[in-house]
Amino acid sequence: MYDFFIRGGSVHEAHTLSHIDPWFLHQIASIASFEKKIIKEKQLTGENLRAAKKFGFSDAYLARLLGKKEEVIRQLRLKHGIIPVVK
Repeated sequence: MYDFFIRGGSVHEAHTLSHIDPWFLHQIASIASFEKKIIKEKQLTGENLRAAKKFGFSDAYLARLLGKKEEVIRQLRLKHGIIPVVK
């Protein structure tokens, strides 16, 4: 479903095809939309890096999206005080 949204599919289309609750589809679509925003901007600010981590993006995945090394993303994350927390 995630790839469907990355390729530009709508929540309405996804619901029609899958009958998955639209609430869940909106959640998935918002994550996909955020990924497209990161790719378009081609850089991470402290604000959008924090949002990416809240969405669950790993340092490795962000590095792959931006064509950078994972260590560069990790250092940027630490520079902005974004550290892993386990609850």
